[in-house]
Amino acid sequence: MIRETELSWATVTTADPVEMAEFRVQQERLANERAKAAFERLKSLGIIDEHGESVGEELPPDMHSGAKRDFGASRIRCFMRPRTIVVAGPPGSGKSVLFPVHSLIYQSKAIGRR
Repeated sequence: MIRETELSWATVTTADPVEMAEFRVQQERLANERAKAAFERLKSLGIIDEHGESVGEELPPDMHSGAKRDFGASRIRCFMRPRTIVVAGPPGSGKSVLFPVHSLIYQSKAIGRR
């Protein structure tokens, strides 16, 4: 069936396995589009390279001591860029399948109630 609008949690019939399968395919497509856009943005900002690896550990120019826009870097001796990726969603929604961040970083942690 061809839909004119995308399914959402408000409109999907969860009891209908065909509609849920269509919804999952749609959500996977949208998630892939968001992940690719985020990857391209991080790459264009020079934060990661084409393989998704961090480009460097140096501080940005505005974080050096004495910089015009110093937000406390002089008080933080071991400052590193944050490496937190948050993937949020309801339990069982496929977060770990759609966003396998454990393969991108050396340490991952699942937080939630199961």
